[in-house]
Amino acid sequence: MAQALGVVPIGTHKAQIANGDIVEFPIGQVASMSVGKAIVREPKVSITEGDPLLGQNFFEDYDVTIRRDVVEFQPR
Repeated sequence: MAQALGVVPIGTHKAQIANGDIVEFPIGQVASMSVGKAIVREPKVSITEGDPLLGQNFFEDYDVTIRRDVVEFQPR
């Protein structure tokens, strides 16, 4: 996905993953990212193999409610 969007690495980041391991991966930046009406401008993004995930830099400004068949984003 990063290649398709033309995301260029601008540095690296270390993070602890679910099993407790520390991994280092490249990061880049995109102009904006949105889910429905929720939008973040100029977020840093990780460049990793596998399925994309939204992280704290997206969710930090929203209260998120997960229901059986919908996920709601409410600005804080």
